Amino acid sequence: MQRSDIATLMPHQGDMMLLDRLEDWSQDSITCLGWTPGVNAHPLREITADGAAFLPASAALEYCAQAIALHGILKGQSGETGPKSALIAGLQNVHWHDAPLNEAHWPIRLFADAVGGLGDAGAKYAFRAEDQSSTALIRGEALVMFSAAPPA
Repeated sequence: MQRSDIATLMPHQGDMMLLDRLEDWSQDSITCLGWTPGVNAHPLREITADGAAFLPASAALEYCAQAIALHGILKGQSGETGPKSALIAGLQNVHWHDAPLNEAHWPIRLFADAVGGLGDAGAKYAFRAEDQSSTALIRGEALVMFSAAPPA
């Protein structure tokens, strides 16, 4: 599944839709490629005092969160009862690369594995992002809570 198809499913739009391609998914896991408009145009960029743009390593968390969101959407489409909305309620054991992300890291590969379910209330995911040389950019666990209706 390509970026344009993913965009029809995701609440994130425009440059904030950070997934480029769905590589693989099952009921328990998903693998995607991340997308970037380039560091200077990236919506998550930060600017140094001298005006240089950079993408903090922690931005990789948003990439992983979007892969988790897509996984939930696809599970809902496959016949499982999916949530109407979800949010990350907690993070554990998060470790990220200590340097800013740059174009040399792309494409980044995103992995998320459902490692525990909470019934209709939520799920726990292990996630990680790797650069093109398989160096870990971020890894950790996310507790995702579901709700039957989107938040007001």
